[in-house]
Amino acid sequence: MFQQLLDNYHFNAARIWLSVPYFAAAAFAGYFLVIRRASLFGLVLSNLAKVSFITGFGIHALMHSTDSYELINNQNHSMVTSQLFHLDAIILPVASSIMVLMILFSRSFSTRARNIETFFAIALVVLTAAVPFLHKIFKANDTIIARAYFTEILFTHESVFLHYLPFIGILVVVLLVFYRLFLFIAFDETQARISGMNVVLYYFIFYLAAGFIIAFCVRVIGIYVTMSALLIPAFISISIFRSIWLSMVMTVVLSILFSLCGFFVSFAFGDLPTDPTIIITFATLAAFTFLLQRLMGHRRSS
Repeated sequence: MFQQLLDNYHFNAARIWLSVPYFAAAAFAGYFLVIRRASLFGLVLSNLAKVSFITGFGIHALMHSTDSYELINNQNHSMVTSQLFHLDAIILPVASSIMVLMILFSRSFSTRARNIETFFAIALVVLTAAVPFLHKIFKANDTIIARAYFTEILFTHESVFLHYLPFIGILVVVLLVFYRLFLFIAFDETQARISGMNVVLYYFIFYLAAGFIIAFCVRVIGIYVTMSALLIPAFISISIFRSIWLSMVMTVVLSILFSLCGFFVSFAFGDLPTDPTIIITFATLAAFTFLLQRLMGHRRSS
């Protein structure tokens, strides 16, 4: 087992360490979503990213008369970066347009009706249904689309990780610059309005930044792994730690540690698929961390 672990690690070391910033960025964006009690909107943004990528991929294939199978094969070769620039020129405007519309609708419902969760649930259902619909329109089957944009982490070429890394860095900086204002609005939007803040503007800045972080993470580490990194570390950190700063930092730290543990478990037992193993590891370690903290707190009190 130990030799198998070493062999798997050496073969995949570059992908493992290049994935770390994506896990950290997803967890950081997820922290603000959980604080805002907008976790469901985070899932909507993840599926919105999937729809945007499928639409962009389909339009690109039609415009360039590209054979889907050929484009997928290029996914794991050095020429993938030039392909990505062509795809981004279509995908980013598509994703931006859909995201802005979603934010506008959600904002409208949040001010006119209290049941905003129902709107998010409906959006999630519609976006999920849109996937096979788009497959049919662009004449691509599920396997082709899934492999083109939602392949497993260890099948993603290193150049894909590096290609989106600058975008992730810029977006994280945006969240860091405005994090105090985002937290202020999240805890007391009414007071933020009274103090003269342009709540709508910061609402847009946050959801666009978080939305694109989620979109790029979905592209590189996969939709379900992104969802796990988005919600689980933030949920457990906010449940355990009382300090805002500490819970924010620990959200990122736990996301990185949990992901590395997931890779370790997957490599130690070579027949385990990496992505599901990472997700189960996230959930298991989060539960263990929570129970350990509760046990230690109980012993102190007694």
